[in-house]
Amino acid sequence: KIMPALQSRCTRFRFAPLHSDQIAGRLNDIIRAENVNVTESGKNALLQLAGGDFRRVLNLLQSADMAYDVVDEESVYLTAGAAVPAVIDKMFHSLMNDGFEDAYRSILESNKNFGYALSDIVTCISTIVASTELPDEALGYLLDKLSSIEYRLSHGTSDKIQLGALVSAFTVARSMMSK
Repeated sequence: KIMPALQSRCTRFRFAPLHSDQIAGRLNDIIRAENVNVTESGKNALLQLAGGDFRRVLNLLQSADMAYDVVDEESVYLTAGAAVPAVIDKMFHSLMNDGFEDAYRSILESNKNFGYALSDIVTCISTIVASTELPDEALGYLLDKLSSIEYRLSHGTSDKIQLGALVSAFTVARSMMSK
């Protein structure tokens, strides 16, 4: 909290996010020095969730170490309050393979069990969709529907209705892929 008069006479320095390779070496040094029990998947999760911010890596490492005996991928994601990739992959698999009712029920149950916001689920599913080999028509359709769902969620619409829209979008996209 610096006074505006003093702030106006200062130069702000903005730093680009660090690359994971730049963080990993120092992270390993800290893990050894602090004798933290970290798995390789835990290190990768720390680096991925931090987005190039070394302070965030250290904060997540410290919090996960205090909360769990072993800092692994799941403990890091739970500490960060982020969706565990294995759970999101299971949801995506359900969306791509199950019928409407089964997929809806499966995602609703996972959502209740893990406490994820539907907007976070949609964001994670969007990332998976964008990196999956799909026909252009189905890919475009899904990305358009996912962005619409995300928009509606940001404006306070019902999660249950938008979950139905999510499952419906995948049902229609699957029918496009089978043609």
